[in-house]
Amino acid sequence: MTDADKKDPTTTAVPATPDAHEQRLRFEAVIRLLNEWMADDTGYDEAAWPEIKQALDRDRPSYRKLFDEPDRSRRTEAVSFQ
Repeated sequence: MTDADKKDPTTTAVPATPDAHEQRLRFEAVIRLLNEWMADDTGYDEAAWPEIKQALDRDRPSYRKLFDEPDRSRRTEAVSFQ
């Protein structure tokens, strides 16, 4: 195992048991689903976020808002699985 492998959690050695294999298949399916969600360009997230944010901050028992930032609709890069 190289130093690069030690830093990347997706390349760590996993015992070759049926449970580990099933878990890896599920992990790969989750990664594919997350990448699909990240690639969604319908605009729904950007349109829905202000309304969701307002509803979460409305009638809070605390004087502090949940979201201090003016815009939290930043997107991150898709996850790659190798």
